[in-house]
Amino acid sequence: MSYYSGNGQIFLNEDGYESTLSCVSKTKNDNSYPVKCQTLDKILGKYSKFRDVDLLTVDVEGHEREVLDALTNDKFKAKVIILESDKNQIKDLLKNDFLKIYRSVFINGVNTILINKYTKINEIETLPIGFKTCWTQ
Repeated sequence: MSYYSGNGQIFLNEDGYESTLSCVSKTKNDNSYPVKCQTLDKILGKYSKFRDVDLLTVDVEGHEREVLDALTNDKFKAKVIILESDKNQIKDLLKNDFLKIYRSVFINGVNTILINKYTKINEIETLPIGFKTCWTQ
């Protein structure tokens, strides 16, 4: 997923995000290649049954802001979102308009678990190892 639908506008860099993983970039280098991409809006337009889902997980190798900024489909509702992002970016990402109906509940430094404010979910008594309760939004 991206802010753009088509070919060759973003590149997957294999030389490492935080020196260990791949990352998405708008510029090509020797260790990257162009990837096809779609906006989530375009995917939801084509597959309308995905507008109401229990879980959305976003793991887009440092491209979270662009994916969230391109999501304008107000008909899309997920009960729970797992957002993988750089720990230094999460508070800024949570300001995204699309995420205003979600509250961050758990974080482990990489993944943030968000719950739709209009979804009733039973309280979790024991957190998975490494997770802690989030700050309030």
